[in-house]
Amino acid sequence: MRIRTARDSMIGALLVVAFLCSAGNAATGANAIPPAPVDSREAIATMPATLQSTPPETPGPSTDRMNTEDGLWMQVNPAPHRLSHSIMYDPLRKRAVMFGGSDGLDRNDTWVLHLDPGASWVPQATLGARPAPRRLHTAVYDPVRDRMIVFGGYADSYFDDVWELTLSGAPTWHQLTPTGGPPAARAGHVAVYDPIGDRMVVFGGHDGVSMPSLRRNDVWALSLAGTPAWTEITPTGTPPSARSSHSAIYDPVRHQMVVFAGTESFTSYQNDVWTLSLGGAPAWTQLLPSGPLPPLRESHTAIYDVNRDRMVIFGGDAGGGYYYEDTWSLELGPNAWRSLAPAGFFPGPRWGHVAIYDLPHDRMAMFGGWGWGVGYTSSVWFLEWAGPVPVELADFTAISDGERVVVRWRTAVESDNLGFFVQRAGEAGDDYARVSALIESSGTAGSTYEFIDQEVTPGQTYCYRLESAALNGDSQTYGSVRVLVAPVTSRFVLHPNRPNPFNPATIIPFELPASGEVTIAVYDGGGRLVRTLWTGPMGPGVHQVEWDGLDAAGQAAASGVYFCRLEAAGMQSTRKMVLAQ
Repeated sequence: MRIRTARDSMIGALLVVAFLCSAGNAATGANAIPPAPVDSREAIATMPATLQSTPPETPGPSTDRMNTEDGLWMQVNPAPHRLSHSIMYDPLRKRAVMFGGSDGLDRNDTWVLHLDPGASWVPQATLGARPAPRRLHTAVYDPVRDRMIVFGGYADSYFDDVWELTLSGAPTWHQLTPTGGPPAARAGHVAVYDPIGDRMVVFGGHDGVSMPSLRRNDVWALSLAGTPAWTEITPTGTPPSARSSHSAIYDPVRHQMVVFAGTESFTSYQNDVWTLSLGGAPAWTQLLPSGPLPPLRESHTAIYDVNRDRMVIFGGDAGGGYYYEDTWSLELGPNAWRSLAPAGFFPGPRWGHVAIYDLPHDRMAMFGGWGWGVGYTSSVWFLEWAGPVPVELADFTAISDGERVVVRWRTAVESDNLGFFVQRAGEAGDDYARVSALIESSGTAGSTYEFIDQEVTPGQTYCYRLESAALNGDSQTYGSVRVLVAPVTSRFVLHPNRPNPFNPATIIPFELPASGEVTIAVYDGGGRLVRTLWTGPMGPGVHQVEWDGLDAAGQAAASGVYFCRLEAAGMQSTRKMVLAQ
């Protein structure tokens, strides 16, 4: 008889037997909780969802955790019970988006949590055929096209499909059909968005067939521009062991993926750290951080804390029925582990939960999982740190005129900020250095800034990002854009935008024969100005601008026909574009 368990990484009767055999090999630690009776745990898992009775969660006071510098735990309104689901942060709407997972039955619903005080999870209506119900999948946010990308997972069989949920207008599901590959179907893998390469990077996972552990350690990249395409990455260096239920973050400072822990088999849990460089020739490197190591674990969460340049992990499964409730940080600069001791009430031990970093509020948001003595949980917890960040960008662009690069940015939040530095790197994006003096802050949100980099070489590609300097001496980097300094041309041409039709963003390439004032604007079918994309001087050469589908007020434009008009030196050219929601 095939038994369905609550441990989503344990699939099928063979896996249940392996779990029962692992009870005598449990990892222990200061925050590990004694095991629950296996029979009661299995009984909850196999009961129909409509018959399950989940007791209320009763977190206790954190009497041994009083360090407010390490954060403060705060519980907010509950959500649907969920385990082994996915979550991503939507920065345009400042909300969390949750998809799928299990509450005793595998689900394919979508929920959103606006990260404002008093907000609750609400179901998100979507259009289009939805992905099949699943758990142990991954989801990343594609900021260029304002969409969620979902890959893989499990529900009675493994998935290798890729889906997008567009977020502007009426959210709509579409199944993508990438070229190349595909990677083997899998679950319990990790995925991060690489902004320099504009791609999703996938590592590891459980496929049920790979010997000897039924797990993988391969790396795949899904390019997201144009027609998506799978490419297997073969990094140099010794790779991590095949594993599942591990965690990963994208480290924007060093342009790398950081992988932590997971399980190599049903009884072999890990606490090792690995980095995969994503610029130039990818390479695996095992980190050996100083400080006490977190205990062995799987099915925990990890987020990148932008303000402190660190990875923060919480909870997880220790094996043999032991769960963790501890919080750790890996300080990426000094490469050191530190056990955090947040104040306030603590969430309680759990595994299979999800977490994101809420940048505007400087906090980690954690939701769901399987809780000790609780089963499927529905609580939302925030681990709050210093408070609102001094700077948040509304947009950040870099455009070349063939002889120089014009970098512009606009702030959405700006307080206690001394100013900005512009940093530049080569095409690989792994050697950033300052190329500007301090650009003083206006102190006002909504301000626009500009820096002109004239020390560039035609034919070369550069990456730019922004560094803010706070009044208290802290600094933070933002954004990462790539620009080609194209050779000078002698033509005046407005090329077709790509893609077309598009949703929500499109690239508009053009050529200029000489320097001069240039205006690029979008008009609707009635000839009304929708948004000016660029107005100002440009030199000769090949250029491109991006329209993100927003009007001048920052609102999403409606579906329909639009026209792009290029004007320069008394010449003009117009092309039709179709925005399809």
